Formats: sequence, C-alpha cells, structure tokens
Amino acid sequence: MAEPNRLERYHALRNANLDMAFATVFGALVAGSFLQEFIRQLTSDDRIRAWLSALPAILGILMIPGSILGERQKNYKSFVAVGGLLWRLFWIPVIFLPLLPPSWPRLEILFACIVLQAVSIFTINATYNQWLSQLVPESHRGWYFSRRFALGIVVGAAVGFPTSLFADAMRDSGMTNAGLSIIFAVGVICGLISFIFYLRMPSTERTSVASGTMTESLRSLGAPFSHKPFRRLFTFLVVFTVAQVIGGPFFFYYGREVLDLRLIDLTIIGSFMAAASLASAPMWGFLSDKYGNKPVLFVSGALLAVGPLAWTITSPGAYVWNYTVLILGHVAAGLAWTGVQSGQFSFTLAVAKPQHRAQAIGLTQALGAVVGGLAPMASGVWLEFSKGMFDEPTGYTVLFAVNSLLRVVSVLFLFGIVDPTSHSIRTFIKQVASVRPTGVLAMKKLSQSGEAAERQLAIQRIGEAGMTLAESELVKLLTDPSPRVRREAAVALSTVGGKEAAGALIDLVESHPYLVEEEMVDALGASGDPAAADALIKLLENPSSALRRASARSLGRLGDERALESLIAAANHPGDAELRRASIQALRTIGNAMCEEVLVKHLEDPYPSVRIAAAEAVAELNLRGGTQTLRNLLQNEVDDSAAEFAYALGRVGNDEDAALILETANRMTTVTARRRCLLGAAVRFGVEAEFYRLILQDSMALDKELVQIARGGDPIFTTALTKFHQGQEAEAIRMLAERANSPALSALAKAAPRDGFLLAVVLWQTASQ
Repeated sequence: MAEPNRLERYHALRNANLDMAFATVFGALVAGSFLQEFIRQLTSDDRIRAWLSALPAILGILMIPGSILGERQKNYKSFVAVGGLLWRLFWIPVIFLPLLPPSWPRLEILFACIVLQAVSIFTINATYNQWLSQLVPESHRGWYFSRRFALGIVVGAAVGFPTSLFADAMRDSGMTNAGLSIIFAVGVICGLISFIFYLRMPSTERTSVASGTMTESLRSLGAPFSHKPFRRLFTFLVVFTVAQVIGGPFFFYYGREVLDLRLIDLTIIGSFMAAASLASAPMWGFLSDKYGNKPVLFVSGALLAVGPLAWTITSPGAYVWNYTVLILGHVAAGLAWTGVQSGQFSFTLAVAKPQHRAQAIGLTQALGAVVGGLAPMASGVWLEFSKGMFDEPTGYTVLFAVNSLLRVVSVLFLFGIVDPTSHSIRTFIKQVASVRPTGVLAMKKLSQSGEAAERQLAIQRIGEAGMTLAESELVKLLTDPSPRVRREAAVALSTVGGKEAAGALIDLVESHPYLVEEEMVDALGASGDPAAADALIKLLENPSSALRRASARSLGRLGDERALESLIAAANHPGDAELRRASIQALRTIGNAMCEEVLVKHLEDPYPSVRIAAAEAVAELNLRGGTQTLRNLLQNEVDDSAAEFAYALGRVGNDEDAALILETANRMTTVTARRRCLLGAAVRFGVEAEFYRLILQDSMALDKELVQIARGGDPIFTTALTKFHQGQEAEAIRMLAERANSPALSALAKAAPRDGFLLAVVLWQTASQ
C-alpha cells in the first residue's frame, strides 16, 4: 500500500478529529461526571469510589501487550477497529443500570463493564497513537496535538451544559435514575457515530512488521531503558503523573458533597477551563514547535499547580467566593492542560530513540495508566483514614494542597533530561518574559494583512518590541515577493534573530544570491553564528560594492579569524575606498598581528575615511610598527582627520611624542578634533580616563567640580580658573604649570592648545597628590 500523500493525511487527521470529538461526547456522558454521580448514589465509601475511578487506569498496563500485538499487525486501521468497537459496545449495559432495582448487583455489573471496556481500549490505544504520530509531520506535532486536545476539552464542556441542566432538572423532578439512563444512552449513540468517522479514515500500513515470539517482544520493551535520557524521562513521568492524578475524582465529590455545587455549577466552572484551553491551543502549539516540548512542559506543568490550589481556599457556604476562585483556578488549569497534553506525548517521541518509539509509547502510556490508577486509590485510603482525624473538608484540603505541591516539584525533574529538539528552559522563559503586547499585536497584524506597507510596519514593530518569538515568521518573509518586506524582515532579524535566522540567511546567500540585500548581510553578521563566515567571505567578491562592504562589516561582527586573509585582500581593493574602510574596521575587531602590515600601509591611503579607520586600528591593537609613519604624517600638512593619527601616536609612541601631539591639537579647527588630540596627549601623560571623564561633563556639573577643586585651598588655582572663564585659557594653563612641578603641565603650557585647560586641571590634581 502506497504511503499517504499530504491530502490523504489531511483527510485522515480531519476524520480522526471528528472521531475524537464524538468519542469525547461519548466519554463525557458515560464515563465523566455523570458516571461519578451514579457511583455517588451506589456507595459513599471513598475507597470504593477511588477504586472504580482507578480501575480503568490500572488496566492501562494492557497497553504494553497491546502495543506488541499492534506491531505484529500490518494494517493499523483494522487492528484498532476491533478494540475500538468493543470499547463502545461494553458501555451498552450501563444504560440500564440506573433503572435496575437496588437489590440487583448494580455495582458488580458496573465493575465488569468498566473492566471489559478498559481492556478493549487499552489493547489498541498505543497503536492508535503511534498511527497518529506517523500521520502528523514532526514539525507540526505541537500544532496538531495542542489543537486536538483543546478540541476535546471544548466539546466535552459544550455537551456538559445541556446535559447538566437536564440531569439537575430530572433530579428536581425525582427522576434522577431515568435521567442518568437517558444520558448514558445518548453517550453510547455518540460513541457509535464516532466509530463511523473512524471507519472513514484511509487505511494505513506499517513499513515493517515486528516478528519473533511474545516473550522476545516483551523483553524488547526494555530497549528504551538503554538510553539514559529515556530513563530520566520515565522517572519524570512517574512523578509528573502522580502529581496530575492524585486528586483523582475527589474534586467532583468535594464540590458536590462539601461545597454543595450542582452539576450545572461544575459544568459552568469547567467551561472556563475549556475556553482557556481553546484560546491557548495555538500558543502552546506554536511554542512547542519553536522551542521544543521540554520548556513547554516545564511552564505548563508548573502552572497546573494553580488548579488544586484554588480548591484549597474554598469554603462551604461561600457560594460567590467559591465560584470566583474555582473559575480562576480552572482558567489556569485550562491554559496549562493544553500545553501538558500536547507536550508530554511529543516529548516522549523526541527523547526516545527512533527505533524505540513504539516501545516508548507503550511503556509511558502504561505507566501513566498504572500510576494514574494507584495514586487516586491512595488518596481514597487517605480520605477514609483522615475521617478519624479531621472533619471532612480538612481531609480534602490537605489532599489538594499536596496535589498542588507535587505539581510544582514534578517539573524540576525535567532538568536532568536531554532533549536535542528543545531549547533550554532558561532561554524559553527569558524570551517569553520579554513578550510585549505591541509585539503580539504586530504578529497578529502581520498574519492578517495583505498589504506590503502594513506588513512592513508590523515587522518594524516586531523588531522594536524585541519579539524573539516571531523569528520563524520573519525567516519565512526573507523570500517574500515584496522586496520591501524582505528588507524589513532582515532588519528585524538583526534584533531578534538566532540560529534559525542564521541558517535561513546562509541558505539565502548560497541558494538565492539575487535576493540578497545589505540588510540581510547585516542580519547575518548580527546572528553571531560562526557558520555564517564562509557565506560572508564569498560575498566579499560579489559584484555589488554595497554587498561587499556589508559583508566586511558582518565579518567584523563575527570576529572569525578564518576571514583574515580575505579581509586583508579586500582592504587592498584599489577601486573601492568604502570596502577598504569596512575591511580595516573588521580587521581591527578581529585583532590579529598578521594584519599589522596592511593597517600601517593604509595610514597613507588617499581617502581620509580609510586613513582614520587605519589609525583607529593601530591605536586599538597597539601596533608599534606604525609609530614612525604616524610621526611623519603629523609633521606634514594635515587636516582634521589627523586627530586620529595624534591619538594613535599617543597609544603607540613614547613620551617625546607628546609635544608633536599637542602641536597637532593646535592645528585642528574643530573642538572634536582638538579633544581627540588632547586625549592622545593624556595617554602619554597617564591621565586619559580622568581627562575623558571631565570632558564628558555637562557645563553645570563641570563648573561645580571646578569650584570644588578651587575650594581645595590653593589660590593659584582659583586665579587660573578665573582667567579661564575670562577667555585667557593659555594664561590659565601657564599659571598652573608655573605653580606645579609637572613636566607634563610644562609641555602643555608651552604648546598652549585651545581647549587644553581641562587637561591642565587633571595634570594639576595629579601633581598635587
């Protein structure tokens, strides 16, 4: 049988969801709150109640032999169909149980039906889930399963409203049992309808069928445990499942018997959980597909703690208060459950080795079933025991508090599990915490707008908001039909891009060079990914001068020494001064001794911008091979670009060069150029940091500091300060030099450069110490 194509997969998954929707109605009516209501009438013993609720879960151990049997079947559909049909049929006797007289063994019949239906469904459950996982592309599992789970919750809540109203009305009329019988009958009918949709799913066959004896197959179940991450996953799932189900059915019984809530009350409260699940499904699916399942499980699992915590602060008789806190708790639970259910299954698939996934699914689901059964039973024993210690509400409250605490503790076990498909939990929390409403609104606008200008504006806002969650959406826009949108997406990725963006940009450069623009090259440099170096090196030879320059800038940002030779060659490009400048700046950033020759050479480049870049590099890298060249240049006719030469000479020269640097300052025509020269002199005098701090002061702060220095006691400084404010700067410097025993001050006074008084102040303070 041929592998299903995309359209066939779509129809299969659509029918699977319709099957699940009607099966959810079936389960909600025959095995949900209404079955618990019937059990409540049959017995008041919490241990029996827990046993009846836990029994199906305990029988989940049958998923292990069921998964083995399933692996021996070539056709998924035919194998699952048998158990699925029996699962529905074994609920038919339950329709009539409420109508039977109390003298009949109703509890025993219910017990038998529960056992038989559980055996039927658990035998085929692992195979059915494996079938679905094969139909859903790995990249969309989070998206699909989050929506599937949310759909189930919403359908269950929707059917709960009219059914609860009907059940309460029948109870008020004294016809509770007849009402329950009708509800069970409708449930079974919906179950049969769901089976019809199941039969419409296309038949799918395994690529390979397991062989060997049953004993060998049972032994093979231990194969996943040879993988350390799976062992840790298994431990996590034990604790996590206990934390999820330890409250068991007792929230329902507490609500009905202690808080005196009606079925419709519980349904209304549950509807808020359904609404939250529906609203959060796209979010959890998106987060799972983008960041992986581990961080999603951590956050959603921790959020689950709010659910039982809300029950602990309820109080019998406080109707409005109870409604309020339970609604808030159920909203939190709804937000969390979708993330947990979509993430837990996919997490198992991600952690287990591909060849062990079938066994892993069976093991983890069997584990969930067994632990999910034993934990509520333990809770039932606790509640019966606590009746001799506390009043009834206190016993429930203690149980719910422990349930909440366990949910918080359980997610800590995730830290030891290695999942290669997931980002770190810290990265996830950091990026999600940075989300802002403006970014979310911009993402929504981006997905809805068909106008290039509107999309461009939305992308700008995403970048401004630092919306890292939008990286995948922005990556897709790198090949948008609109050049404006492509450029804007690249600009935004410079801010929010990561490895995904880097990979896409590298692919774009290599596969679609005609689409590459400056903004994309800049974004590639901003990614910081070393893998981008090779693609950027190739761009240094691109016919476009703009792309060559952008490539040089980006290579500088990467700081990868593999680019040194190519950048040196680009720095010698005879016809592109801006490329030479960008390459020299990149060489400065990388900082390697092998680039000294080319940097010193370009101190004499005909273009000022290139000379300045070379001088800056010589200074920063302390390249003393350029000292004599700098001296020669400063002794000739210069313009304001020579200020960078003066500073560089201050860095690589000696104390005798201070006079030449100060002389150069006198030849500068702008304040900025003179101050740069004076900073070079300050380097030689050993006071650069102090002088730099002083010249950055605003006028009021500077005057305040100078006055405080004047109050230090020496009248000469006060007189010099007065001269300075009167415009006699050279005289002020001379007075300080004559008073202090400082060769540096004397040299400064001899040159008497404009704007030199603040340097004189720093040298005065140094000499006075």
